[in-house]
Amino acid sequence: MRTPTSFLVAVTAGLLFAKPAQSHLETAQTEVTSPQSRRKPLTGRFIHLTDMHPDPNYIFNSTIESMCHGELGKKNFGGGDQHEESMLLKAKEERAGYWGSPVSECDAPIVLINATFDWLEANFKGEVDFVVWTGDNARHDIDSRVPRSLPEIFELNRYISKRIKSTFGNVPVVTSIGNNDIYPHNILFPGPSAITNEFLDIWRHFIPEDQLHHFAGGAYYSIEAIPGQLLLVSLNTLYMYENNKAVDGCLPDDDSGRPLDPGTEQLEWLEQQLILARGRGMQVWLTGHVPPTPANWYPACYKTYGDLVLSYHDTVVGQLFGHMNVDHFSFVTASDIYSTASPSPQPFSHSSRKHSSSQPIHTLRSGSDIADELRAMYRSIPKKKKTKFEDFSVVHINPSVIPTYLPAVRIWQYNISEESRWRQPAFESVAIRNESVSEWRFRLSDDDSEAQDDLDDEEKENEEEIEENGKGLPVPRFLATLLPFSSSPFPLSIARLSQTFLSLVIPAQQLFPSMFRAPTTLSPLKKKKKKKGKKPPPRPPQHFSPEAPSMMNRYLSPIGYTQFYIDLEDANLNFGFGPAPEAEGLASTNASRPAPTWDVLYSTFTADTLARGLVGVAEQGSPVPLKSLPDSVAGLLKKGETFRTVAEVAEGLKQLGVVPYELEDLSLQSWVNLGRKLGKSKKKWRKFLKRMFVGSGAKS
Repeated sequence: MRTPTSFLVAVTAGLLFAKPAQSHLETAQTEVTSPQSRRKPLTGRFIHLTDMHPDPNYIFNSTIESMCHGELGKKNFGGGDQHEESMLLKAKEERAGYWGSPVSECDAPIVLINATFDWLEANFKGEVDFVVWTGDNARHDIDSRVPRSLPEIFELNRYISKRIKSTFGNVPVVTSIGNNDIYPHNILFPGPSAITNEFLDIWRHFIPEDQLHHFAGGAYYSIEAIPGQLLLVSLNTLYMYENNKAVDGCLPDDDSGRPLDPGTEQLEWLEQQLILARGRGMQVWLTGHVPPTPANWYPACYKTYGDLVLSYHDTVVGQLFGHMNVDHFSFVTASDIYSTASPSPQPFSHSSRKHSSSQPIHTLRSGSDIADELRAMYRSIPKKKKTKFEDFSVVHINPSVIPTYLPAVRIWQYNISEESRWRQPAFESVAIRNESVSEWRFRLSDDDSEAQDDLDDEEKENEEEIEENGKGLPVPRFLATLLPFSSSPFPLSIARLSQTFLSLVIPAQQLFPSMFRAPTTLSPLKKKKKKKGKKPPPRPPQHFSPEAPSMMNRYLSPIGYTQFYIDLEDANLNFGFGPAPEAEGLASTNASRPAPTWDVLYSTFTADTLARGLVGVAEQGSPVPLKSLPDSVAGLLKKGETFRTVAEVAEGLKQLGVVPYELEDLSLQSWVNLGRKLGKSKKKWRKFLKRMFVGSGAKS
């Protein structure tokens, strides 16, 4: 294991003497106030943006067939003087609308990107605590007549980065590289490289100073959104993405001398982040571009990542990803992670996935597959009485700004009531089995007799080695609690090495005498020979508590979100066709056309909860700024000059159909129960499909 001693010392210091980190990022070009020094009161909101795909080559009124780039088989529909209005209306479904071309393979016109940021700045600047931005800020490589280049990709990313900064100001931003942010698409070699260095330069004002070296080496980092309380982790999912053939798919370190696979190295880093975050009592949001599913990620990467999120159940408050362009939620399940069988059905399973690495992921050919296999996964959820929530972890996949279906932006609300803060015991396990790692090793059921034999053999070997070398020290119980992977069957071994190191360098019996149970020996690391025909050992202990923020509504828990979208069909019908002044450059605007209207597609809250927030009687305030509400929702709050009651507003929200889920909170139980309902009810599923494809009607 290539683990520097300096990190192990840092782990020791971090766990024993943890304080909120202080950092201030300054560069020659930009001076940014770090989130650690921020004193602004929390709003309890954050925003998730993903998959913008701006296309500078988009030609208004060109044909859809040409990828909205012009010509190719059919002549373009030019200015209004050349064609009669009836001809334009007849052909509107075949040509590129001014604001974009919904339900097509065209990328987003620059005017849509600018209109989106203008709306966000007008309504959300100063209204969110942080921004989650999960990549794909360049166009797809789908038109061989207009090939992409690295300079263009970097230019588009730099432009979107500047718009993010100017739109939201000095708030923490966690961003990640998408599979179309590199050239060729999907392929990223291990860093440091020219690509990781360029993105480091582009995103430098978003990355904390102490994370710059991590980003330079692998394009991932973490940032404290709320100092000492909430950590945002940016993952470079391209190192786990199965279509990236430049990596080895999270192969373990075998001490052969070959370079460590970047996916393995990143997951070891992630484990370190979770160890330190849990030691400090922090909650963690995991973010990235390509969502973790058995089809999207290499098998070893998916299983190792799943082992982490399930084992740190009380620390990981949620997972946010993009890439798929459709609105849905998935699950990482213990049955997939700890079973030797093939993973259960997930969106884009290997057996039915029709696209390849050479095809763009946003094509409509994939939409039906996602929906069908997603429902199969929901239908596989056990009955309520048989469901073990500790065996699930929910993954949120946000719809895109690019109008693959319709443009969408998601506004989250989370709990900022300090009174409800959950404080996990610093040195006590809250694992579901409430036992240390060493105790778990000997807690095996009758049907695990073969695994018991394996462990017995290993213990005998360890005892012989200890007797021969005179090594082995007692292990304090709190180390087993904080480092639950010392017996994990998966490739990562950083925690076990850290545990060994800590037991050697800390006189733990003197510092923490009350935390020792009967002395248990921990042998030096020794590779175990794999025995054929033996069952794998059962899953290691996990940190799980029914009172953690991911499991119930308390401080830092996600409460709900509101999905905004643009009905581009309506926007283009009224203002999106006909003559248009020529627009030049990325920052071009067209004052002659009113900006498209952002509407509420749905909200996860109950009607009463949302109504109380909008009326202003909720403890935490409105889930979204009132100024961001479309007329259809804002009109519910008043009748003439008279404000309506909570009950009246709630009834109006139901009639509008914007509160379809009526979820009390966004706890894991809520998502598992919702998935089960969607799997069983055809009526609920049909309504879900409309929202899944962002109100475009694409699936139906």
